[in-house]
Amino acid sequence: MKTTDRFADLKEFQAEKALLLMERREHLVRLERHFSVWKEPRFRKAMVNDVVGDITRQILPKGILGTLLGKGDVSSGLRMAFGTGQGGLLKRAALFALGIAAPSLLQKLENISLPDIGHELQVSWHRLKEHMRERKAERMDV
Repeated sequence: MKTTDRFADLKEFQAEKALLLMERREHLVRLERHFSVWKEPRFRKAMVNDVVGDITRQILPKGILGTLLGKGDVSSGLRMAFGTGQGGLLKRAALFALGIAAPSLLQKLENISLPDIGHELQVSWHRLKEHMRERKAERMDV
């Protein structure tokens, strides 16, 4: 296999090398600028929101989600989960569930009066206290 000489002399080689080093520096500057944008939390949050919204709109038909989840949809749940930017998996899962359920719950709460809510809380509190008393009595008998 025959090799071809690319450079006539050492000066040509050094000039080409200097040109390539300058191009490499320019690429590095552009790459660093590109990645510095990704370090900003606002940009990452906006990107996640956009991607999640696009995915859920493409994959999951809104009619089915609306009937299953009420007014909330998966994209709003995912936005709540990833929009916080902090917290572990459990926190993000809870925020996801809240994002899905919140619109439906708020609509149902509008139909319930405050005295009814207070009464239900009071009944629940009494049931809890009674349950704790029963458990304590069972432990004492054993």
